Amino acid sequence: MENILEIKNLKKSFGSSNFFKVKDSKAAVDNISFEIKKGEIFGLVGESGCGKSTTGNLISKLLTVDSGEIIYNGKNICGLKGRDLKEMRKNIQMIFQDPYHSLNPKKNIGWILMEPMIIHNLYSKGERKRKILDMLEIAGFDESFLSKYPSELSGGQRQRVAILAALMCEPDFVIADEAVSALDVSVQAQILNFMKKLQKKMGLTYLFISHDLNVIYYMCDRIAVMKEGKIIEIDEAEKLYLNPKHPYTKSLLAAIPGKKAR
Repeated sequence: MENILEIKNLKKSFGSSNFFKVKDSKAAVDNISFEIKKGEIFGLVGESGCGKSTTGNLISKLLTVDSGEIIYNGKNICGLKGRDLKEMRKNIQMIFQDPYHSLNPKKNIGWILMEPMIIHNLYSKGERKRKILDMLEIAGFDESFLSKYPSELSGGQRQRVAILAALMCEPDFVIADEAVSALDVSVQAQILNFMKKLQKKMGLTYLFISHDLNVIYYMCDRIAVMKEGKIIEIDEAEKLYLNPKHPYTKSLLAAIPGKKAR
């Protein structure tokens, strides 16, 4: 299967500072490499502060890389600017952890779903409305939701809207950064199943970032385990979950209630 994304020797450091100067920097992402195949769900898992969200932000160009390459559909996107960067962002979208903060609280759902298509100058006015209604139907919403505001929705409903907003421009690669960690456990499974449904319907590729190995195992085809800025193990989800090789992966699995790593 063809790769949609290749990460080669990616590095990113951040320096602590005081009023006068920047102190020693620390590598948040430390020379990592991996690839993601078209149509798969690739999981990136690790404890808080391991660099997994920084990796997602580098791929989406919310952060700039220090060194290394991000090859998307055969092209290094690290140096993209202007129109090329805007086009890339249409095709690579992000779903963030907390929809209450990622959605504009002053705008209704209709505006939130319409905005991405306006920014990227996609479709006619009538086509935009039809697309919004089609996406609402997939999410199980009726047309009355268009006049609602984020504060009027439950956490699960807000996250469905955030997912729909990320997909309005029909991207082929989606980065989901802790997309269900802010939700109640009872709602998480619904959102995960919703994302799987959309992945199959739209032919999406996901980079799914989470600290929760159970969630990662449920969602993903392959999993990369990250620790202190480095990727320490990559394997198919079933193999990694049932027979981890690295001691750190074993410790993550051992911490799951009712699950014992081999």
